[in-house]
Amino acid sequence: LWSMVTYGRYLESGRGNVARTEAAAVRWYEAAANLNDANAMVELAQAYEMGKAPLTKNAAEAVKWWGKAAQAGNTWAMVQYGSALASGRGGLAKNGEAAVTWFQKAIAAQDTWGMIALSDAHGQGLGKLPKDEYQRANWLFKAMEGNNARAMALYGGLLEVGTPNVAKDEKGAVELYKRSAALKDV
Repeated sequence: LWSMVTYGRYLESGRGNVARTEAAAVRWYEAAANLNDANAMVELAQAYEMGKAPLTKNAAEAVKWWGKAAQAGNTWAMVQYGSALASGRGGLAKNGEAAVTWFQKAIAAQDTWGMIALSDAHGQGLGKLPKDEYQRANWLFKAMEGNNARAMALYGGLLEVGTPNVAKDEKGAVELYKRSAALKDV
């Protein structure tokens, strides 16, 4: 299954002197996803989200595949599915509690994107979480310690303006922005 997904990625990118064709890549992702490969499910979810040929954009199908990949143990999918539950994307009923549960499952696997999502959930007071700026900063800091470039940029934002729990430190903010940029945060 790994080779099916990898070959699909080569077809999608045109790397390795392979003719670039999204349609063929998607067929390989579908084949591997239907054999329960979590990475293929992620690729298929992204294909539906972006409308990669021959598929059209379909948020409901994307969320379906994010959910399957999350249930199969893919931590990126856990974060994406949790985000879909938090916002009601793809026709899902908004469910903040379930979203937080998926973020926590990703964190249990040491996923820094799950930490960022839980940070945001604390900032919003998502589900049954109270709004908690301390926990918001704490989870960003943990993700930053995991070398997540986005967490560095977000924590830099807290340092830049200062919060009740994070002292204003523009020099520290600039250093984090610089580290984040070096890691190619987009």
